[in-house]
Amino acid sequence: MRKIQMATPIVEMDGDEMTRILWKMIKDELILPFIDLKTEYYDLGLEHRNETDDKVTFDSAEAAKKYGVAVKCATITPNAARMDEYHLKEMWKSPNGTIRAALDGTVFRTPIIVKGIEPVVKCWKKPITLARHAYGDVYKNTELRVPGAGKAELVFTAEDGTETREYPYGNMFAHTVGYSEHGKSGLESVENFELLTSNAFFLEKLKNEFQDKKNQGDSVVTTLDADLQQTAYQAMGDAKGAVLVMLSKPDFDPNRVSKDWEYLNTDVNSALLNRATQGQYAPGSTFKVITALEYIRENLGTEGYSYDCAGAIEQDGTTIHCFGGHVHGQVSF
Repeated sequence: MRKIQMATPIVEMDGDEMTRILWKMIKDELILPFIDLKTEYYDLGLEHRNETDDKVTFDSAEAAKKYGVAVKCATITPNAARMDEYHLKEMWKSPNGTIRAALDGTVFRTPIIVKGIEPVVKCWKKPITLARHAYGDVYKNTELRVPGAGKAELVFTAEDGTETREYPYGNMFAHTVGYSEHGKSGLESVENFELLTSNAFFLEKLKNEFQDKKNQGDSVVTTLDADLQQTAYQAMGDAKGAVLVMLSKPDFDPNRVSKDWEYLNTDVNSALLNRATQGQYAPGSTFKVITALEYIRENLGTEGYSYDCAGAIEQDGTTIHCFGGHVHGQVSF
């Protein structure tokens, strides 16, 4: 029998655990014998997502936008237990949320009618198509894990009255947010007054006083883009000393400052140092681009420009030598 030919490939998004086995059976027994299947394959299994820092999920979403059609198997959205089971680098977000946020639009769901499998409602003879919002913005909500019963505010207050400040993004915004134990740094230091000051209506404050409740501090809003920050964080990998989108490595987990304080305070790599704002780096040769550009703007037609470097130049009674006393001779742009 001649197989049905495909002009455009579909995006194949493999999944986790049993769904991988079922999808392979469906392909081998119901699709491949009849269709000359062309796919662009992406492994969205949790282990591979972890290996690629979830880049494979973003790549599959871009492929779906390119080809316009995709088949996705069920995937695991990890929780704390899965973090330990799969030894994950971090608690990766739902692939469905990532893909939907990238695609935008609406999801249409239509059941496949199969002879011999009757619907519960016998009078339903045709499939019902459901359309639902699928922009994925719900997946951008911040998740917060608390250790037990209590009340969640800017801090977690346990039943015994002890308070724990939670940082839902962990290491990703470490040097921006800073820490509030063993001193303060970052926003915790700069915006400490605003975070502890409440501008709530005075009657609300009075009501809280009578009910023995704390007044919620004011909010501090930054212009930082969490998605862009995550992209930069993953792109930087294990690099140390580099700065990218208000990000500095090595970093630390603000949730563990108290537990890790002895190590952090003696760390030879100075994980507590925010190199984006506290590091002191001489501009060096990087600034030569600026001075050269200014010269070109003031002196048009520099295509044939050259300069005879004698190893030093005198300006206003001060002699400036080239590094190491080196004489470069004739140089050009």
